[in-house]
Formats: sequence, C-alpha cells, structure tokens
Amino acid sequence: MPWQVLVLVVLVCRCAAVLEDEEGDFEEFEHDFDFGLPEEDDIEDTVLEGEEEGTDEEDEEGFDDVDLDSDEFEEGHEPGVIDKLKIAEPAVRRKPFWEAYVLEILVVTGMVLYMGNYFIGRGRNSALAQAWLNDHMDLLQANFSLVGDNGEGEEPTEEHVVKESDSVFTLWASGRHSCNGMLVQMKFHRRHDLLSVLLSLFRSQPDTVTVVFQLGEEDMDSYVLALGQKKAVQRMQKEYEDLSNYCPTVRPGSKNSLDETFWVLSEIPEATSAVLSHTTLQFLNKHASAIESLHISDQYTGFVQNNEDSEVVVVRQPQKRIQITYRGTQPTSPHPSPSTCTTHFSPSLTITRVVVATTERESMLRSILGLLDHVRGVHLTREAREKAAKNRARVAQSRDKLQHAQRQEAAQQRREEKKRAEKERLMAQTDPEKTRKWEEREHKKAMRRSQPKMKQMKVRLG
Repeated sequence: MPWQVLVLVVLVCRCAAVLEDEEGDFEEFEHDFDFGLPEEDDIEDTVLEGEEEGTDEEDEEGFDDVDLDSDEFEEGHEPGVIDKLKIAEPAVRRKPFWEAYVLEILVVTGMVLYMGNYFIGRGRNSALAQAWLNDHMDLLQANFSLVGDNGEGEEPTEEHVVKESDSVFTLWASGRHSCNGMLVQMKFHRRHDLLSVLLSLFRSQPDTVTVVFQLGEEDMDSYVLALGQKKAVQRMQKEYEDLSNYCPTVRPGSKNSLDETFWVLSEIPEATSAVLSHTTLQFLNKHASAIESLHISDQYTGFVQNNEDSEVVVVRQPQKRIQITYRGTQPTSPHPSPSTCTTHFSPSLTITRVVVATTERESMLRSILGLLDHVRGVHLTREAREKAAKNRARVAQSRDKLQHAQRQEAAQQRREEKKRAEKERLMAQTDPEKTRKWEEREHKKAMRRSQPKMKQMKVRLG
C-alpha cells in the first residue's frame, strides 16, 4: 500500500506542474510590442507646428493659392506622421511532444495501477483465507469429521475454501455431536479495489470472521439473545426478524457484568444469566475489542421481510443457530515474507510474534467451540419456558392476522376486477335495458351492505 500512495503523490505533483507550464505559455504575450510608432506628445507637437506654418501662409497668400490636387491630400496623411509601421514578430515556443498527450498518459497510468492493484489484492485475500484454514486445521479436524467440503461432486472433499467473491470466502465443516454443521465466512477488506484501498487510509476497514453453528431440535431451549457493540446490535435489531419480534429493548451490558462496550438484546432474563456464565464472561471481556456481535436464537428466520411489496406473507421455518462475528487478525502466511512479519533486531522476536498471533487465534476459535457446548447445556425453568411459549404464540397470532388481512385484500381486489370486467362487457353490448337492470342490481347490493345489521329477538308473554 505505501507504493500506491507514493505513485498517487507523484501523479498529483505532475498534474500541478503541467498546469503551471500551461499558464506560463501565455506569459510571452503579456509584453508590450514596439511597432515603431512615435510617442503621443511628439505627434501633437508635429501637428501643431504644421498648423502654425499653414496659418501664416494662408494669411499671406490666401486660400486661392492652395493646391488641392497635391500629393499630400491624395495620400490622406498629415505631415509628420510615419507612414510605415514596424511590427516585431514574437518568438514561437514549441511544446514537448509528450505534453500534447497528458490526459492519455494519466488514463493509461491509472488503468495500469488499477489492474496491478486488482491482481495483487485478489491474490492477497486468497492467501489470507488459505492461511486461516492452515492455522486452524488441526483444531477443526479434532472437532469435526469433515472439514473444507466444497460441495462439488458426489464424493466429499476436504481442505477447500470456497471463494464467493474476491473478498468473501466460506468454509464448511460437519460431523460433530452438538451441532448439525459449522459455516465460517471470512470477509476481508476489498484489497482488489484501488478506491477502497485509498479510502482505507482515512477509515480503517478490518477483516471479519463470522462463525455460524446450526443446531438440532433438541440441542437448545427456546430463547433469543444477542449482544455486541452498540452500532452492531442496533443494526441487527432492525435487520433480523427474530430480534425485532422478541427483543424490543436494548440494554447496556454492564448490568450483566460485561464490558462497557457491549449492549444486550434479551428475550428472557433467566436465559441471559444462564448463558453468561463465569467462563463466558471471561471470554467475552478478554476479546471485547475484537468481538463485534453474538447472536443466539431458536427462532432465526433471516432478515425482516418487506410485506408492503409482497401480496402474501411467506412463513419461513425457524432455525436454531449460534452466530458470532469478530474482527480477525491477519493469519500468518504459509511462507512468511519480510514484509509481513520481520524485525530488524532479532529473528527470534519474529518467531515469537508469529507463535503468539497463531495461539491467540486458536484460543478464539477454541473458546467459540466451548461456548457452543455451554449453550447446548443451558436449560430453562418451567416458568421461563412458559413465557417463551407465550411470546411465540403472540408472534404467530400477529403473523396469522397479517396473513388474513392480506388474503382479504387480495379477495377484494379480485372481486373488483371481476365487477369491472362484467361492466365493460355490458357496456360493449347495444341493449340499454340490460345495462339499466345491472346498474339497479348493483345499487341495491350497495345499499344493502351500507345498512346496519339488526338483530331480531322474539319475546314470549304470559
């Protein structure tokens, strides 16, 4: 990235120099040109002398002696004025050949820089994803029977990172007793985009790792819980349907002995206290600067649906899952280069840095796997389970009401379309009697619907 900044500074300086040269091209035209003309005072003195001499001669000789056919009057010049003007030719300055193609040179240079940064950044992200897998391969193989299946072919494969885009990579693992599967999504900074690289100089864009566990039906009780940084929690509450339905209030995490940077969304306080055990609190507070969000839910249905655009609400099957997102430190390269992990004093210090970074990342994933086992062992009391059942019944009832209202609206729209088609068909006919009868019938129906409904009650006397 430093060479990109250096090239950008050189281009800016060069553009400024070109602009100064273009402004200097017109300086030579600012000098006064000497056309050989006499001064204004000399012209006036010469004219006055000519007038005085002419007046004396006229007084002595009169106007009859004036020769109107003389050469002076034919030429139309007064005495004393110089006839021939001397014009100095300015010096012609020729520009260098390359200055005529400044714009083309800048465009080609920008394209070369963009393409070079694209290939370098894409390769860097791919190397980081593969290095993350290499650093955690031993731990993953110890906990899962299948790691790195790419989903291609009939036979399962291992040690493959699926490339979703130039900055997003996924890893799938399965074969563990406490979950159906684990999905790791590595979202790196867009190093292949030159504009994103330049913007990262002013605003940091860290790499993030999201670990998702899909649980079975009997692996988790019924509750919804989320915690993380304040902005991340507020964004999740607006985006995820389960959090918006079951967790309407955001509370500070300091009430649950969490770090001050954490905020909590909780459906049942008892479930929050059970999940945030002493070991879990130590793990979260230790990595408070790295952890972005933690989402535990048995009613996960994805993002909030936009019911205004759709005619019918789609009921999605809820899933039980655990999702944690943290800012990942850059994994060590399989072949460390001097630019990534070197020191100018001691080679042993470089080795120590690599070992500490690798151990820290492994402890993060190991703690996440421990959190999975802890959540599986959390069991709520009967009162908490009844409260969770009431909340789910309330959400299901509101969903049913919304579906019923949308079905009624769709039926009303179909009736109006049918009535409009029948009216158009009758208007197309030439028989006015049928049209009149249809209008009377529709008017009676409308009047009958507008009248209030009356209940009849029979009372027997005696």
